[in-house]
Amino acid sequence: MENPFFQGDNLTGGYNNLCLVYDREGENCNRCEGTIIKELISSRKTYFCPNCQK
Repeated sequence: MENPFFQGDNLTGGYNNLCLVYDREGENCNRCEGTIIKELISSRKTYFCPNCQK
């Protein structure tokens, strides 16, 4: 969940800031500096670093 449920809600929202590879296609991996790639698996977007996840 990216957006809070209501104005002034400090407990929900901001989830995308915690994602290390989601929606970062073409950027460098924080762990190994490899390039993050995106693949469609069963019609779902999947992001991963091929160096870290074999």
